[in-house]
Amino acid sequence: KMPKEKLGVEVIVKFQPIILTPPANLKGTTGVCGGNINLSWDAVSGATSYTLDRNGLKITGITGTSYADSGLGYGLSYDYRVKACGSGDQCSDYSSVVSVISSDACVVPVPPTVTIDCDPLSCKGYKGVVAGVDGALKLSYSAIDNNDDLDVSTCDFKIDGMTKSSLCVGDFWPTVDSGIAIGSHSASMYAADTTGLSLTASQSFTILRDIEADFDCSLSGSDFKSCSTIVAMKNSSVYFRDTSTASEGASLDSWSWSFADGIPSSSSKQNPIAKFNAEGSKSVSLTITDSAGRIKSITKPIQVGPPPKLEPKWKEVIPR
Repeated sequence: KMPKEKLGVEVIVKFQPIILTPPANLKGTTGVCGGNINLSWDAVSGATSYTLDRNGLKITGITGTSYADSGLGYGLSYDYRVKACGSGDQCSDYSSVVSVISSDACVVPVPPTVTIDCDPLSCKGYKGVVAGVDGALKLSYSAIDNNDDLDVSTCDFKIDGMTKSSLCVGDFWPTVDSGIAIGSHSASMYAADTTGLSLTASQSFTILRDIEADFDCSLSGSDFKSCSTIVAMKNSSVYFRDTSTASEGASLDSWSWSFADGIPSSSSKQNPIAKFNAEGSKSVSLTITDSAGRIKSITKPIQVGPPPKLEPKWKEVIPR
């Protein structure tokens, strides 16, 4: 009896490879600021990942159908194409190329630049000194737009909390402002932009007492009064008393007098004596200088009259 043979069947299964097609509708848009580009494409059936090519640089292992490319140059053009990949090394051809512009650099919000500057740098000036004259104090204020978003309606320049100007740029002379007294003060400049960012600059300054020239007169050397109230006699002595004050922190250094039709015609004494050799209204001028270099002059009139007439004295004589 013959043994039975075992019969086997060999089954060979051949898998048809999946042909991947290039992704369609590759699109790119400029991303948020800072050198960014956003890309997207249609899904490809059978694809397990996608590879992007940016100007020859391969970006592999992308599992979705979009990609945010970052770290690029600002405002530059980049060329992209994409291919789909399946298992193994099987990939499609690349899609058509798209060119996309990267985003510009991010603008960091900053408030306006606000400043107050003093001229002179000491931030000190003498009370009453007009603009542009030695001893005056100028405060220059400004609000500079940094991002083209300055809100000009917010500009506010103040002295001691009181608004002096609503301009965004200007000059202010506190030495001639009657409302600003001798002493220490504070200036401020405020401005904001349309985003609400704001800045305030502050600057302290000092108004000093300035030099003042003045004098009074006497016919006796003791009873001094306003020169306009006395009448000096021709060739009689007139006493002049200096009542000037030096500027703040200084002392008087020199005096220069001049007397119209006077004897002497000038003097450098602090308190001189003079006579006048002609009648009428005569001008007397005094110029003083102090240790701070401040100079001030004043001129006053004095009336010169004729000597008093001697009236005869009558004496009654009783006849004998």
